[in-house]
Amino acid sequence: MARVVSILVVSLFVLSSLAFGFPGKYHGKYGKKHEWWGNEEVLKELGVTEEQKARIDGIAQSYKQRLEDLRTQVETYHEEFRASIKDPNSTRDQILARFDQMSKAYADLKRAKLEMSLDMRDVLSPEQRAKLVAIKESYKGKERKKECK
Repeated sequence: MARVVSILVVSLFVLSSLAFGFPGKYHGKYGKKHEWWGNEEVLKELGVTEEQKARIDGIAQSYKQRLEDLRTQVETYHEEFRASIKDPNSTRDQILARFDQMSKAYADLKRAKLEMSLDMRDVLSPEQRAKLVAIKESYKGKERKKECK
């Protein structure tokens, strides 16, 4: 039983850290946290046209409410899962059911974010896609260097 609880606690930590670390955000060179498609410097570096920008903004707006709802659902299920772990009367099956519920909500959120990213990706040219990948990799490299200091 102690092993199961330990595994669940570790899983909780991993999922909770992932659930709130939404990808696509930049800071440092590009200022405070912003989504790449809302950052003028990134858009300029990519050479995004006004038409592309309007289409990307439309995609972001079309997903906004759905993503907010899914994030709220993840947070709710996360809290319920944590409460079930802390409750000495929770059974193994109840805890696992809460965990499965939270995991499914998180997977639904990740899928919706991926769908939005793919829709936005379709607006970019192959060259712009390659530049965006390079910008993201550059950012990741800078973050790794900060962590090593």
